[in-house]
Amino acid sequence: MKKVLLSIIIFMVLPVIVLAEDKIELSLNNVDVTNEKEIEVNLSIKNNPGFGYLGLEVEFDQEKLEYVSSEIIGMKNSLMKGADINKNGNLSVYALQISDKKLINDNGKILTIKFKLKDDFYTTLINLTNVSIGKDENNPFEYDIKSSEVTKQLKENISKNSSKSLEKVVEKYIKEEDISYDDIEWSSSNDKVAKVDKDGNIKFNNNGKTTITGKIDDKVVFEKTYTVKNNFNYFILLIPLIIILIIFIIIHIVKNKKVSNKDKKTMKNK
Repeated sequence: MKKVLLSIIIFMVLPVIVLAEDKIELSLNNVDVTNEKEIEVNLSIKNNPGFGYLGLEVEFDQEKLEYVSSEIIGMKNSLMKGADINKNGNLSVYALQISDKKLINDNGKILTIKFKLKDDFYTTLINLTNVSIGKDENNPFEYDIKSSEVTKQLKENISKNSSKSLEKVVEKYIKEEDISYDDIEWSSSNDKVAKVDKDGNIKFNNNGKTTITGKIDDKVVFEKTYTVKNNFNYFILLIPLIIILIIFIIIHIVKNKKVSNKDKKTMKNK
């Protein structure tokens, strides 16, 4: 698994301020993906007394996600010096506060990172490591790793009385080496709609919705919602038209035959 390390260092020339480490709360949102091609992960702060420095590194799977951009909320006059990939394959982004010497002291979002989705997957992690915040870069408070789980909401419409094996489906979305298909325990949220056996084979019996979930040691590793409907044969709609066409052809043949017979009688009488 290829990973990219995104380093974000924010320097600001700001007044000295004492931050209360035990009062500041940092959080990172999880992301549920439906049809989006691009996502954003937000770092938020609570009990913010005002800060002048924020530093962190962002670790993500390069095969699944592509880094797009970063924005520091509140840095109206910052200079972003691009994104450079160094010889170790790490992506580094730097921002320098060049004016507006006010502290960032609002609660809520302080950092937004955008990614493009590159590959088919069910879930992946974005990790913020070496998170530090403080009055300046020399004496920041250090925080534990913050993780954001990006999960695709997988959905599919399928016909009643059909069946499906999940083995190839799972192989498409789950590529982590530490996950074995044979270890996955399967379940259906609605057995009346569909049943799944221990090998991940599904039988769709009735109309409705069901969510098929795969777990390893109570951890969800795969989940997909199926909407089951009758397999409507659209050829049925053509049957009335075909019947009308056949009747029209018969009428046309009979009519032409009558005209032909009439012409023959006329020729005979002459």
